[in-house]
Amino acid sequence: MRAVTLALLATLAAGVFVFPDNCGRASFVDVPDDFRCACAHATRVSSWDYLSAHYCTFAATPILSSALLAALLCLLFYAVGNTTDQCMVPAVTYIAEATRMDPGVAGATLLAFANGAPDLFSCVASFSGVHTHSGFGIGGLLGSGLVVTVFTLGHLAYLAGGFDLRKAPFMRDVSFYLTTVLGLLAAYRVGFISVPMTVIAMLWYALYTSAVVRMRRAPVVVRLGTEKLDSAPRDYAVVAIDTPTSNSDGTASTTTDDDANEQACELSLASTDTATPWSIWCYVTDWDVAGTPERAVILAIWPFLVLRQLTVPRLDAPRVSTRELSLCAFVIPIFLLCVATRFLKVHALGWAVAGGAGILLAGGTYVFCVETSLAWRLLRAFLTLFLSSLWVFVIGHEIVSVMYVLGVSCGVSSGTLGILVLAWGNSIGDFVGNRALVKQGHVQMAAAACLAGPIFNTLMGGGLSIFLGCLQATDHTVAIWSADHNGTLAIGFCILATALLSLLLLGHKNEGSVAVTQGFGIFLVSLYAVFCGWTLFEEMHT
Repeated sequence: MRAVTLALLATLAAGVFVFPDNCGRASFVDVPDDFRCACAHATRVSSWDYLSAHYCTFAATPILSSALLAALLCLLFYAVGNTTDQCMVPAVTYIAEATRMDPGVAGATLLAFANGAPDLFSCVASFSGVHTHSGFGIGGLLGSGLVVTVFTLGHLAYLAGGFDLRKAPFMRDVSFYLTTVLGLLAAYRVGFISVPMTVIAMLWYALYTSAVVRMRRAPVVVRLGTEKLDSAPRDYAVVAIDTPTSNSDGTASTTTDDDANEQACELSLASTDTATPWSIWCYVTDWDVAGTPERAVILAIWPFLVLRQLTVPRLDAPRVSTRELSLCAFVIPIFLLCVATRFLKVHALGWAVAGGAGILLAGGTYVFCVETSLAWRLLRAFLTLFLSSLWVFVIGHEIVSVMYVLGVSCGVSSGTLGILVLAWGNSIGDFVGNRALVKQGHVQMAAAACLAGPIFNTLMGGGLSIFLGCLQATDHTVAIWSADHNGTLAIGFCILATALLSLLLLGHKNEGSVAVTQGFGIFLVSLYAVFCGWTLFEEMHT
């Protein structure tokens, strides 16, 4: 009799909920509390899942679970900021200075690509992953644009006390992005996107990239606050070259400025044989220069700092360490596979292939690496940029997962989660990185990234991911009309369009250079505050 009763209950439950489609992550907020643990287990794609832990492992203590998730969220935000500040930003500036790349081009290409990686992968997961939910994806695309172009650009203008930007690249970027947003709005009103539409989006980005590369470099006047800088092209930092330099007396010398600074550099973990455990600990964690609160955070995230040290080459030494670069080359394939396990089930053969590829890469690096070669230093910088952006993506994905659980536990809808939670989780690297660049005086690069980054996210991130979703669909289309008809996305489109039109008007009334004042920065931040307030108001009254 008991077995029959259990069978009837199971049948009844199956009749109400068909696993896993009807309790997917996009509509999880509508699942009754009694079924949330089962739905979380049915829709998990990795061995560790925050939603399952919250509703199953900590089901009896939800307050404790929320407190732990909030603390973890703070640590993850610190990890993103630390990685961006110590790895990504130095790599971008090093490459730009070593190749004498125009700062605006560097911001529109290198920094946009690096910061756009989280949005690209998140959009792929949202539109064509295991649990597709297009409202979450469209909200993420629109929300990222609001965070980066509206809030971040406004914050940078306020932080720097205003700055001047070159008019031609500025008007180009704003015009391209405004056209992109209008195209996204038109597709959203239609309700679906087809394969030709995604191809047009990617071709539009190719046209934008071509315009960036072809635009001539021009002298720039940059104003930070009230201070005017010289209008001549900037003096790029000279990277140590392979040939000896000359002393003032004409004698040859192999000592460069970087060699002189090398004595004051931190200890090189891979190239110093006399390293002590304490010196290694200080080198990896910066313990000796950290304050008491930061040391508490370091103790909490030290495994991450060690793993990042093993996978990301540091640029503080002027010479390439063969041993350090070889170690990174060995770890890279394994690291990429570890990232893939968060979204895919990896066969044991994949680990063997990754290990073999790592051995081959490490061996080739150890044999052919020339520590004083400029080419190898640039390769190290590109590896640092790529791997640090991958770390930002990994941490950003964890931030999104944690914020998603906290949002669901508070009853927040999927549309609001996408346009606020996913947007901030994916854009934290843009915000921290661009803020650090402005503090270092790289205003052109940071401002270009604030516009070029969302263009890349929308056209390439959204275009590629929806293209993959169209290929998987039987009718080769992806429906993008969100189930949430509360006006959140509509007000988001209006706020973003208002900000871009304001930027166009600002550029039109300026000649030669565009003066983005501190007051205009406050205006942009206020626009984003209005959007957030409206979104929360709609959420509470629906």
